[in-house]
Amino acid sequence: MSSEPKTKPSESWQPRILAFVCRWCTYAGADLAGTSRLKYPPNVRVVKLPCSGRIDPLFLLRGFQMGADGVLVSGCHPGDCHYMTGNYYARRRWVLFRELLDFVGFDLARIHFSWVSAAEGAKFVDIVTKVTEAVRAAGPFPGFAPPADRRLDLLPGKVADAGSRNVVTLEGDPIRSDLAEGGVRAVLGYCKGRRPGVLRPAWVSDPAELASLRYAPDAQPSLVSYLVRRLREEPEGTFGILAGPTETEAIDVLEANHQLDRSRVRIYQQDGATAAKVAKDPWEIYGVPSPDRPAKERWDFWTAQFAQCMRCSACRQGCPLCVCNRCVSEKTRPRWIDASPSPAGNWIWNITRAFHHAGHCVDCGGCTAACPAGIPLAALNQQMKRVAERAFGAAAEGEAARRSPLVAYRLEDEAPFIL
Repeated sequence: MSSEPKTKPSESWQPRILAFVCRWCTYAGADLAGTSRLKYPPNVRVVKLPCSGRIDPLFLLRGFQMGADGVLVSGCHPGDCHYMTGNYYARRRWVLFRELLDFVGFDLARIHFSWVSAAEGAKFVDIVTKVTEAVRAAGPFPGFAPPADRRLDLLPGKVADAGSRNVVTLEGDPIRSDLAEGGVRAVLGYCKGRRPGVLRPAWVSDPAELASLRYAPDAQPSLVSYLVRRLREEPEGTFGILAGPTETEAIDVLEANHQLDRSRVRIYQQDGATAAKVAKDPWEIYGVPSPDRPAKERWDFWTAQFAQCMRCSACRQGCPLCVCNRCVSEKTRPRWIDASPSPAGNWIWNITRAFHHAGHCVDCGGCTAACPAGIPLAALNQQMKRVAERAFGAAAEGEAARRSPLVAYRLEDEAPFIL
């Protein structure tokens, strides 16, 4: 582990390894190894699933939470999937998930991926042997709690100073006519909040109230979240929104992922309201350890950060792309993620959320701005966007570029780490 084991394992210690396998190929290969009387270490406990495409990364994290020291994921070779394309989706998922774990300093010697066909009993034996040796060398999994000397005091939430904002006052001529003529039912923007210097989202349906609307590129929470909610609550009608480049990009991403009907949205673009984004690495912006820092340093930093999480869901409210009808953190049958704050639950929640946003973060910083603990969550999202662009060309033009890389694949996708 990137965090050193709490105690040196005894010579009698044996690693516990959890294997998630495809029933049609890898499980059949394991069965062939058994019928062929091939010997391999007995440290692996197998969980059989219909397809490698069904193996959610959340399963792997839960496995570590429940006491596994290592995890093996295995399925059919590309092109041999019983369900045609399941392993292509799985391959892309594993690339992104592995990069995310590496960014936060997780020891990659504990997590392994492979292709094993039904005829490769000998390969299954070889892989199990190698994985067991790697996990044994890594030692017992130390858990998700940060070292005692790295626990941080809860950071106070920050209220942005409106004096530094580029606040745009609405002129409203085209919007006024749209409201008066019924072209839109209501327009979404910001208005003055109860506290000095704070803006709050507001809907306006009366042209006489347009003078109260404002727009500020760094105001929180995101207007797009309120737009999506209104569209779902009212299945008919067109609604307007004051938007800068960030909101427009978020709407494009939601449309590409079938989360929003663009035909029901009228965008009133606030030209020049948002400054051009500076191309910087997320660790330069948020002060988090860069990927070239030692893994232990990254692990200690992020476990200490996640330990502060209060599970308040403010990050979900601040993100314009968190629009699932029901978040996985709310599911209770089964309960995948601990509802109350805990080291493991906090760690799994923040990693799961960053993974779900892989490749389509709009760099608005809403999650970090909304977090009362000051956790630099946006650094995770921006790093995953960089990984997706580098690995899958997600920065290409067109609607397909805005679609989540988790719901697409290419035959030429590469994953050299898969055994």
